Amino acid sequence: MKSMPAADAKNAFGTFLDAVQREPVIVTKKNRPVAMMISMQDIEALFGEGEDAVVRALEESRIAKRLAHARQEMKDGKTILTDDAFFEERKERIRRKYVPE
Repeated sequence: MKSMPAADAKNAFGTFLDAVQREPVIVTKKNRPVAMMISMQDIEALFGEGEDAVVRALEESRIAKRLAHARQEMKDGKTILTDDAFFEERKERIRRKYVPE
C-alpha cells in the first residue's frame, strides 16, 4: 500500500487522486499515519453500489457519531471554510510574522 505525506497530497492533489484510483493511499503527517483514502470503486466494492449504500453503511458504523457531531457543528456555524483563500490568508499572516521586510 502506498503512503504519502499530507503536504504532498495537498500540493499534488491530482497525482494523489490518480494514485488512489490504483490502490488505497495512507496519508501521513510527521511520519505518522493520519488517514487513508480509497477510490469510490473500492468503497462500492466494500459497501455496495450507489451512494445510498455507502451512506447507509457509514451511518451504521462507528463513524456515524462523528459525522452527526460534524453536521451539528456545521449547522451551529462552528466551522470555517478552508478553501484556497483561507490558506493564502494564513500564508500571508505567517510571512508578515516571520519574514523581515
